Amino acid sequence: MNNYDKYKYKQIENFIYERIRSGTYAVDSLLPTHHWFCEKFEVSRTTVNKAFEALVENGFIEKIQGSGCYVRTPKLSQQSIYMSSFSEEYSKKGYQVSTKLIFYTVIRIKDFQDNRLSKKLGALPKDYVHYFERVRFGNDKPFAVQYSYITKDIIPNLPLSCLKSSIYSFIENNLNLVIGDGSSQLSVILPPDDVALLLNIPKTEPVVYISHISRLSNSVVFEYSDSFIKYDHFSILYSNKR
Repeated sequence: MNNYDKYKYKQIENFIYERIRSGTYAVDSLLPTHHWFCEKFEVSRTTVNKAFEALVENGFIEKIQGSGCYVRTPKLSQQSIYMSSFSEEYSKKGYQVSTKLIFYTVIRIKDFQDNRLSKKLGALPKDYVHYFERVRFGNDKPFAVQYSYITKDIIPNLPLSCLKSSIYSFIENNLNLVIGDGSSQLSVILPPDDVALLLNIPKTEPVVYISHISRLSNSVVFEYSDSFIKYDHFSILYSNKR
């Protein structure tokens, strides 16, 4: 896929996502056909398929053979209009928040040998990402382990100092970029061995697992992260409108 096609498929993906978020494409409604998107964006069916696959992967739509693509509500999903960082959220709760950087490197996406990562970031396997592992502390006690991937094309440089504090503050205050919304998928699982060790908990103690995508205000994805949070340090406020 060339750069033009890459841009076009992301444009289609963002077009659909924004209409799902706004309610223009309601849950359980049938999306326009592939042919409609091909004509509207002047692209091939392959490019439209790429956009649809990304939305299916994130749980926003479902393909039904012989019927079409339908809007779905992602399972165990929390979507927020305003994004805030771990540091901001836990500071509001009265915690003295600190971060320990465990590992950092710049690496090609293909080196992870995980096809999902390329789809999540809307990037090519040959593209580079900042990859880093961090432990978050509240009042000197570990409460979260986070594995993050940030696209280098969008955020070329990340000083180590910001990895130990708030990346979002660095992006907005130093790079003058505006962080937009994000989407998260949540589940409760038993922790991987390395996570249990870093959180100092038994392997039998459940943790909240969150896979998260962050976007800039122009809807471009710049970050994907996997977070493991102690269950007694996590809560969610959910409101529903009829």
